[in-house]
Amino acid sequence: MAVAGLIALPARAHHPDHLACQIKERLEGRLFLRACAHAEALEAGEHGARHFLDHHAAGLGLQPGLEDLLLVEERQSSGGFHTRFQQTLSGIPVYDSNVSVNQDADGALQSLYSDYRALAPGDPSPALSSADAEAVAREAAGGEATRLATD
Repeated sequence: MAVAGLIALPARAHHPDHLACQIKERLEGRLFLRACAHAEALEAGEHGARHFLDHHAAGLGLQPGLEDLLLVEERQSSGGFHTRFQQTLSGIPVYDSNVSVNQDADGALQSLYSDYRALAPGDPSPALSSADAEAVAREAAGGEATRLATD
């Protein structure tokens, strides 16, 4: 299905079953992993989160090298470290596609949440001009005018 220059690929055959996690589930396309073990100690924060994701990229359905994951939030709380990445495609953020890694104070992985989508680059140019898009929106909304200028 092509949407605004993006092509959704079929779900990958890889499964996160090889990961040593107590809870693994998919709910409405979102992957949840909890209480996961990793063979080596992870550094807390972005570096450790990226190491885990890169090491398990195939099983998680991520692109090798993680170049399409942009750090958007890294914070420390009393419970540990929380690192959130935004998926990008050709440098453009993918709507509602994040990967969140939560670690305890020692860096051990506690949970991972992923809305990552397997996408192939398409033409990022809009299919409609802004004027045509506005006309389509007005028709769909049944409106004749806007309160504010749309330029």
